[in-house]
Amino acid sequence: MLKTSISLPLNIISTWSKNRWEIMQMHTRFLRFAVRKAEFRRGVKRLYNRSNGKCAIVKVRFTPHEYDSLHTVAAGMRVSVSFLIFYLIKFWEKKAQKNAGFVVGGNYSPKVLEWSKMRVKFEEVLAFRRVSCRTHHRYNNRKK
Repeated sequence: MLKTSISLPLNIISTWSKNRWEIMQMHTRFLRFAVRKAEFRRGVKRLYNRSNGKCAIVKVRFTPHEYDSLHTVAAGMRVSVSFLIFYLIKFWEKKAQKNAGFVVGGNYSPKVLEWSKMRVKFEEVLAFRRVSCRTHHRYNNRKK
């Protein structure tokens, strides 16, 4: 697990704390949704959480896949990971999303094309795929 911190509005920190595992089970589906609705942004400043209330720093742990996929989408959209997590929580709170009949899986793949003192060139691919609920259930309930 990778330890880091995010900024969340005070009024949703308890939701995140109590339901973090369940919320993160939907992170790939949410990222797929966010990528479909948003656009690749350049030449603009990064967006951060814009809540009317106060925010607090929350310590979090992400798997390498969660961390990399969140940062890939955040960089492409020029938003903070905190911004994505805030909207992921809002996405998770929608009853229709909790009852969806499918799970979305993701595969993150980075590739360094050139890394030198004169040029940095790399690509990141985040591929989405539908996973049957049966396969997802079997994977999450495997013996560890």
